[in-house]
Amino acid sequence: GQFGARLMQDPSTVEECVVAMKRGVDLAVSSAGVGRPTVSVKCRIGTDEHDSYDDFASFVEAVPSCGTFHVHARSAILDKNFSPADNRNIPPLHPE
Repeated sequence: GQFGARLMQDPSTVEECVVAMKRGVDLAVSSAGVGRPTVSVKCRIGTDEHDSYDDFASFVEAVPSCGTFHVHARSAILDKNFSPADNRNIPPLHPE
């Protein structure tokens, strides 16, 4: 399996996950009678050399079931043997 930022390289799987989670939320809400929580995607601005605006826009467009994205302002370096801690510190921030 894949998880974390690596899923940005497989947006169709992200879309399948969002659809399944929304289905699960709908079932839980209908049986519990509570308010509907939002299903969102947390991602980076890109991965490895796929970190342009166009790459990010393509990812978002490939996950049409998700209306809310929480974006970390840095790329994820996946092609090297970086630890998660390295990946939080080595890629530069791009807050613009």
